[in-house]
Amino acid sequence: MGESAFDGPRIERAVREILAALGEDATREGLRETPARVAEAYARLFSGLHEDPLRHLDVSFDEASRDLVLMRDIPIISMCVPGKQHVNAVSGTKRASEIRVHDELWTLDKGFLAKTRVARVTAHKTYDVVVLRTTGGSIKLTGDHPVKTERAWCQAADLLPGDRVEWFPPRRLCREALQPVTGYDLGYLIGAVASEGSIQDERRISVVVGNRGFAEKVAAAWRAAFSINASVENVMVDSGFLKRKIPMHRVRVVSGYAAEKISGWLKLPRGCRDKTRSFRFPSVVTTSQEMTQGFLDGYVDGDGSPNGNGHRIFTANGDFARELAEYLQTPVRRGRGDIRTVQVSSRWHQAGWLGKHGFRQQSEWYIPYDSRYVEVETVGHTPRSTKPYTVYSFKCEPHPTFLVGGHLTHNCEHHLLPMIGRASAAYLPAGRVVGFSEIVRLVEGYAARPQIQERLTAQVADALHEGLGSDGSLVVVEAEHTCMAATGAWKPGTTAVTSAARGSFTEDPARRAEVMAAIS
Repeated sequence: MGESAFDGPRIERAVREILAALGEDATREGLRETPARVAEAYARLFSGLHEDPLRHLDVSFDEASRDLVLMRDIPIISMCVPGKQHVNAVSGTKRASEIRVHDELWTLDKGFLAKTRVARVTAHKTYDVVVLRTTGGSIKLTGDHPVKTERAWCQAADLLPGDRVEWFPPRRLCREALQPVTGYDLGYLIGAVASEGSIQDERRISVVVGNRGFAEKVAAAWRAAFSINASVENVMVDSGFLKRKIPMHRVRVVSGYAAEKISGWLKLPRGCRDKTRSFRFPSVVTTSQEMTQGFLDGYVDGDGSPNGNGHRIFTANGDFARELAEYLQTPVRRGRGDIRTVQVSSRWHQAGWLGKHGFRQQSEWYIPYDSRYVEVETVGHTPRSTKPYTVYSFKCEPHPTFLVGGHLTHNCEHHLLPMIGRASAAYLPAGRVVGFSEIVRLVEGYAARPQIQERLTAQVADALHEGLGSDGSLVVVEAEHTCMAATGAWKPGTTAVTSAARGSFTEDPARRAEVMAAIS
């Protein structure tokens, strides 16, 4: 047995070196947390290095029975979806057990709804299943199945109440979405809605202004950004200041999808009625300089004025004023009452001007377009069952992710190539028997270390024969080696089967055949 302790930081450094050798940037979003995930996975996968699996056989007792003991289908590792759990397929919601190769599944790619195709389906049995309940629904996954949180990918069993996970409303998956076009027009539309617009009932977006030219620009932005044919209406609106109705120009669009997107970009609380004081600086507009300029122009046209070599923005929203001023690296000034002003120079985008950074794309982490985040309410293991769950794993292309009950999950590209399968172990007692759970722990102890399948099979057989002192033992291991599938030595989906017989099972072919038949 190795004497050295597990060194997680050293593994993380090694993984970063591997990524660098592959030509990857280990600091980019998506890989930044991979070294830590690999270290955590290895801590679990190789925990058997720091224990003696034979210790599990110490928990035994005397028993005169000499009848066969067989433990079948002991899972070696699992990162999958239970068979009865619903997966969001493009053709309609299906149980995991009904998913087939070439089926299309829904997923999210940087917040956009996308399709991915199943390239391979595998299945095995496990008792490790957790129930994840969020404000978006309830799903069942194996404990180590990765789920997309607001910060990074996290194993289902490690989620905590209050964590936010990425989600898409399953009922809207079959609705044709209006994909917005990023650029100046979308930025202008967001700026106009932020300054002079309102969003009612989470589906009606209305901009009411006195300047017809401004209204026509808003309508044009709707057509360019969302392909929605908006028009300008002449309306009469009550004026609290003048105490009478005055003529105004309105651009109104009814679209739950567009309202949801704009509300998300403006970070409005769900069901919010007072947009004026609750919206925040929409960091999505920093996707490009053109989109940021569009946002500033749309806001200035609605609630701004020329001021020297630029414009001045007015707002009663202190948080928005502070966030915008921080981005532009300019101070917030107080106007009358609770009004704040922010100066927008015509050279705001130029790097180095007056020591400012100029246009700067917001962090690499994306702002969800189609998706949203829901909070974890509870995470708990399913009640212990006498029968294991059959769980399914899907390899998907071109996106490795897929939606389960609307929740974005991943079949784990972050862990380095385990063998996944099952083991069956039989022995003939010779005065001593051991608990069934101890046999499972024995197998897990030998599996949780750098292994080859042949050695694992032999070690478990030797332990049950010599360590337990049985008359004989027979062990069969069936596993798919992801490393072999990845290198192309075998075709994906190929399963390796190894067996090892000891004692009476090597001397009696008929008894060995009987047990093999029971296992298969």
